[in-house]
Amino acid sequence: HGMFLDYDRARVDYRVSTAGVRIGTRPEFAVVHTDDTDLRLFAGVTYSIGFTRIDEDLIGSDETYDTEQQQFRVEAGLRLDLRRVTLGLHYVYSDNGINLSDPEHGRRLPEIDYDTNMVFFTIGGRF
Repeated sequence: HGMFLDYDRARVDYRVSTAGVRIGTRPEFAVVHTDDTDLRLFAGVTYSIGFTRIDEDLIGSDETYDTEQQQFRVEAGLRLDLRRVTLGLHYVYSDNGINLSDPEHGRRLPEIDYDTNMVFFTIGGRF
């Protein structure tokens, strides 16, 4: 997982890079299935945790901090497959947390916690 935060007011950039493990499940259930139409309901849940490196780019100094990040994600939706077109409606909730960093030159980065709620409508072509 990678993330870039650009805080223009404070003139600081953060690059957050995480490598770890993720476990999850995403079952699908066919609601309608014919030769021309396939309507599926899906849901999923995942949990991930990993080691995180945060590169802080300040004017006049650059620091690197180590910490851990975890994410809990829940999703659900519908997908309609027609002959040449796929339509989807998808909801995602994600709870993300980055722990207090290890000290670097007497400084630490605070914990970061944020939630994300998203609704997607997708259209795709099939070849």
